[in-house]
Amino acid sequence: MDTEFGSFLRKKTLKNQLNMDNLSKKAGISRKTLYNLLNGDVGEAKFKTLIKIAEALGVHPMELFSVYFQYNGSTYHGGMEGRTISFAEGDDIGFIGDITYPDGEIIAVNTTFEKIWRIQNTGTLHWKERSIICLDNLLKVRQQDGNIVTHGLRPANNRYLLPDMPPHAQIDIAIDFTAPSYPCTVISCWKMVDVAGNYCFPNNSPLSCMVKVISL
Repeated sequence: MDTEFGSFLRKKTLKNQLNMDNLSKKAGISRKTLYNLLNGDVGEAKFKTLIKIAEALGVHPMELFSVYFQYNGSTYHGGMEGRTISFAEGDDIGFIGDITYPDGEIIAVNTTFEKIWRIQNTGTLHWKERSIICLDNLLKVRQQDGNIVTHGLRPANNRYLLPDMPPHAQIDIAIDFTAPSYPCTVISCWKMVDVAGNYCFPNNSPLSCMVKVISL
Protein backbone atom coordinates (compact mmCIF):
# COMPACT_ATOMS: atom_id res chain seq x y z
CA MET A 1 0.00 0.00 0.00
CA ASP A 2 1.33 3.43 -0.95
CA THR A 3 2.21 6.06 1.61
CA GLU A 4 0.90 9.61 1.11
CA PHE A 5 4.24 10.46 -0.46
CA GLY A 6 3.91 7.36 -2.65
CA SER A 7 0.51 8.52 -3.87
CA PHE A 8 1.97 11.95 -4.66
CA LEU A 9 4.80 10.30 -6.61
CA ARG A 10 2.39 8.13 -8.61
CA LYS A 11 0.31 11.18 -9.60
CA LYS A 12 3.45 12.98 -10.80
CA THR A 13 4.49 9.86 -12.71
CA LEU A 14 1.12 9.56 -14.47
CA LYS A 15 1.18 13.27 -15.29
CA ASN A 16 4.49 12.66 -17.08
CA GLN A 17 2.93 9.70 -18.94
CA LEU A 18 5.29 7.25 -17.25
CA ASN A 19 4.82 4.04 -15.30
CA MET A 20 6.89 2.88 -12.37
CA ASP A 21 9.21 0.77 -14.55
CA ASN A 22 9.85 3.75 -16.85
CA LEU A 23 10.50 5.99 -13.88
CA SER A 24 12.99 3.61 -12.25
CA LYS A 25 14.93 3.28 -15.53
CA LYS A 26 14.86 7.01 -16.22
CA ALA A 27 16.02 7.80 -12.68
CA GLY A 28 18.70 5.09 -12.75
CA ILE A 29 17.42 3.35 -9.63
CA SER A 30 16.20 -0.20 -9.09
CA ARG A 31 12.50 -1.08 -9.16
CA LYS A 32 12.86 -2.43 -5.63
CA THR A 33 14.22 0.90 -4.37
CA LEU A 34 11.36 2.78 -6.02
CA TYR A 35 8.64 0.47 -4.71
CA ASN A 36 10.15 0.52 -1.21
CA LEU A 37 9.97 4.30 -1.35
CA LEU A 38 6.34 4.20 -2.51
CA ASN A 39 5.39 1.78 0.27
CA GLY A 40 7.40 3.48 3.01
CA ASP A 41 9.60 0.40 3.45
CA VAL A 42 12.72 2.50 3.99
CA GLY A 43 13.74 4.30 7.16
CA GLU A 44 14.62 7.41 5.19
CA ALA A 45 15.14 8.06 1.50
CA LYS A 46 18.65 8.94 0.41
CA PHE A 47 19.16 12.50 -0.76
CA LYS A 48 20.65 11.34 -4.08
CA THR A 49 17.67 9.03 -4.72
CA LEU A 50 15.20 11.91 -4.39
CA ILE A 51 17.40 14.07 -6.65
CA LYS A 52 17.37 11.37 -9.36
CA ILE A 53 13.60 10.95 -9.16
CA ALA A 54 13.02 14.71 -9.31
CA GLU A 55 15.21 14.96 -12.42
CA ALA A 56 13.39 12.04 -14.06
CA LEU A 57 10.02 13.70 -13.39
CA GLY A 58 11.20 17.11 -14.52
CA VAL A 59 10.38 18.80 -11.19
CA HIS A 60 12.57 20.94 -8.97
CA PRO A 61 14.18 18.78 -6.23
CA MET A 62 12.92 21.24 -3.59
CA GLU A 63 9.33 20.29 -4.44
CA LEU A 64 10.05 16.61 -3.92
CA PHE A 65 12.04 17.20 -0.70
CA SER A 66 9.28 19.33 0.78
CA VAL A 67 6.55 16.79 0.09
CA TYR A 68 8.67 13.85 1.23
CA PHE A 69 9.57 15.37 4.58
CA GLN A 70 6.06 16.67 5.13
CA TYR A 71 4.48 13.25 4.69
CA ASN A 72 7.31 11.11 5.98
CA GLY A 73 7.91 13.13 9.15
CA SER A 74 11.62 12.35 8.94
CA THR A 75 14.73 14.49 8.86
CA TYR A 76 17.39 14.70 6.23
CA HIS A 77 20.95 14.37 7.46
CA GLY A 78 23.03 16.01 4.77
CA GLY A 79 26.69 16.84 4.60
CA MET A 80 29.73 15.30 3.01
CA GLU A 81 30.51 12.16 4.96
CA GLY A 82 33.22 9.86 3.67
CA ARG A 83 35.73 10.19 0.86
CA THR A 84 34.90 12.90 -1.65
CA ILE A 85 35.20 12.99 -5.44
CA SER A 86 37.03 15.89 -7.04
CA PHE A 87 38.48 16.70 -10.45
CA ALA A 88 41.73 17.91 -8.82
CA GLU A 89 44.16 15.32 -7.50
CA GLY A 90 44.68 15.69 -3.76
CA ASP A 91 41.61 17.86 -3.28
CA ASP A 92 39.35 16.66 -0.48
CA ILE A 93 36.81 18.04 1.98
CA GLY A 94 35.46 16.86 5.30
CA PHE A 95 32.13 17.71 6.91
CA ILE A 96 32.70 18.16 10.66
CA GLY A 97 29.13 18.86 11.70
CA ASP A 98 26.18 21.17 12.21
CA ILE A 99 27.18 23.74 14.83
CA THR A 100 23.72 25.32 14.96
CA TYR A 101 20.26 24.21 13.83
CA PRO A 102 20.77 20.54 12.96
CA ASP A 103 18.44 19.18 10.29
CA GLY A 104 14.90 18.79 11.61
CA GLU A 105 15.09 21.77 13.99
CA ILE A 106 11.78 23.54 14.61
CA ILE A 107 11.57 27.21 13.58
CA ALA A 108 8.70 29.69 13.88
CA VAL A 109 7.29 31.24 10.70
CA ASN A 110 9.13 34.35 9.44
CA THR A 111 12.04 33.72 11.82
CA THR A 112 15.55 34.78 10.78
CA PHE A 113 18.22 32.43 12.13
CA GLU A 114 21.92 31.70 11.64
CA LYS A 115 22.88 28.25 10.38
CA ILE A 116 26.52 27.24 10.90
CA TRP A 117 28.30 24.31 9.26
CA ARG A 118 31.88 23.32 10.10
CA ILE A 119 34.03 21.91 7.29
CA GLN A 120 37.70 21.01 6.93
CA ASN A 121 40.23 20.95 4.12
CA THR A 122 41.20 17.28 4.39
CA GLY A 123 43.21 17.19 1.17
CA THR A 124 46.70 18.29 0.20
CA LEU A 125 45.74 21.32 -1.92
CA HIS A 126 45.60 24.88 -0.63
CA TRP A 127 42.09 26.26 -1.20
CA LYS A 128 42.17 29.70 -2.82
CA GLU A 129 39.35 31.96 -4.05
CA ARG A 130 36.62 29.45 -3.34
CA SER A 131 33.01 30.08 -2.40
CA ILE A 132 29.95 28.25 -1.11
CA ILE A 133 26.91 28.96 -3.29
CA CYS A 134 23.20 28.33 -2.84
CA LEU A 135 21.69 25.77 -5.23
CA ASP A 136 18.06 26.66 -4.54
CA ASN A 137 15.51 28.23 -6.81
CA LEU A 138 12.63 29.48 -4.67
CA LEU A 139 9.37 27.91 -5.78
CA LYS A 140 6.02 29.65 -6.17
CA VAL A 141 3.41 27.50 -4.42
CA ARG A 142 -0.40 27.89 -4.50
CA GLN A 143 -1.97 27.37 -1.08
CA GLN A 144 -5.42 25.90 -0.45
CA ASP A 145 -6.90 29.40 -0.16
CA GLY A 146 -5.57 30.22 -3.64
CA ASN A 147 -2.80 32.57 -2.49
CA ILE A 148 0.60 32.25 -4.16
CA VAL A 149 3.52 32.14 -1.71
CA THR A 150 7.27 31.76 -2.12
CA HIS A 151 8.40 28.38 -0.85
CA GLY A 152 11.87 27.88 0.56
CA LEU A 153 14.42 29.27 2.96
CA ARG A 154 15.57 32.75 2.00
CA PRO A 155 19.32 33.26 2.56
CA ALA A 156 20.68 36.74 3.21
CA ASN A 157 23.19 36.08 0.41
CA ASN A 158 23.45 33.35 -2.21
CA ARG A 159 27.24 33.21 -2.05
CA TYR A 160 29.69 32.88 0.86
CA LEU A 161 33.32 33.70 0.01
CA LEU A 162 35.76 31.37 1.79
CA PRO A 163 39.11 32.61 3.05
CA ASP A 164 42.19 30.86 1.69
CA MET A 165 42.54 27.58 3.57
CA PRO A 166 45.65 25.39 3.79
CA PRO A 167 45.38 21.63 4.26
CA HIS A 168 43.94 20.57 7.66
CA ALA A 169 42.36 24.00 8.28
CA GLN A 170 38.76 24.15 9.52
CA ILE A 171 36.17 26.87 9.07
CA ASP A 172 32.68 27.66 10.35
CA ILE A 173 30.34 28.79 7.57
CA ALA A 174 27.52 30.98 8.91
CA ILE A 175 24.50 31.74 6.73
CA ASP A 176 21.47 33.81 7.79
CA PHE A 177 18.14 32.34 6.63
CA THR A 178 14.57 33.58 6.91
CA ALA A 179 11.84 30.94 7.26
CA PRO A 180 8.68 31.02 5.10
CA SER A 181 5.52 32.72 6.36
CA TYR A 182 3.53 29.50 6.68
CA PRO A 183 4.05 26.03 8.25
CA CYS A 184 6.05 23.60 6.12
CA THR A 185 9.29 21.65 5.92
CA VAL A 186 12.00 23.25 3.78
CA ILE A 187 15.59 22.51 2.82
CA SER A 188 18.37 24.68 1.39
CA CYS A 189 21.40 23.15 -0.34
CA TRP A 190 24.89 24.61 -0.88
CA LYS A 191 28.06 23.56 -2.73
CA MET A 192 31.64 24.74 -3.10
CA VAL A 193 32.82 26.35 -6.35
CA ASP A 194 36.18 27.66 -7.55
CA VAL A 195 36.90 31.18 -8.81
CA ALA A 196 35.58 30.24 -12.27
CA GLY A 197 32.30 28.95 -10.84
CA ASN A 198 33.09 25.26 -11.36
CA TYR A 199 31.95 22.81 -8.70
CA CYS A 200 34.94 21.64 -6.67
CA PHE A 201 33.26 18.41 -5.57
CA PRO A 202 30.48 17.83 -8.13
CA ASN A 203 29.46 14.37 -6.94
CA ASN A 204 29.27 15.20 -3.23
CA SER A 205 26.06 15.63 -1.32
CA PRO A 206 25.64 19.34 -0.62
CA LEU A 207 25.65 21.09 2.71
CA SER A 208 22.04 21.26 3.81
CA CYS A 209 19.84 23.28 6.12
CA MET A 210 16.48 21.58 6.68
CA VAL A 211 13.98 22.97 9.20
CA LYS A 212 10.36 22.38 10.16
CA VAL A 213 8.49 25.68 10.16
CA ILE A 214 5.53 26.03 12.55
CA SER A 215 3.06 28.71 13.61
CA LEU A 216 3.24 29.73 17.26
